[in-house]
Amino acid sequence: MLVGVAMVGGGVAVPEAGVGLVGGGVGCLLGGLLLTYLGFPSRGKGEGEKTKARVLGIERQPGGVAGYPIIKLDLEVRPKGRPAYQVTRKFTAFKLRKLEVGKEIDVRLTDPANPEKIDLA
Repeated sequence: MLVGVAMVGGGVAVPEAGVGLVGGGVGCLLGGLLLTYLGFPSRGKGEGEKTKARVLGIERQPGGVAGYPIIKLDLEVRPKGRPAYQVTRKFTAFKLRKLEVGKEIDVRLTDPANPEKIDLA
């Protein structure tokens, strides 16, 4: 996102290069915001409780990130020693390999206070 701010600033400061730098800067800013929203790269990688989840549903979402589609997964998370619960979460498809309904995947509970905050392990 800092690159986007610098490009927009450069485009405003140097009128001859304005349109290209401003357009590129806006693209970098929007891309950075989308990546931040999706948690890419994953925050807290390696932190949290690792557990299993069963894939209940898979839905491709419009758009993508860096050429990878966005996938919405409906999951049944099964933390050790606690009841299973369902959660829906979006991921970029580069994090996913062969995926099908019913398959069990590894996930990580990244926030003990909010069990819906999960990431792929």
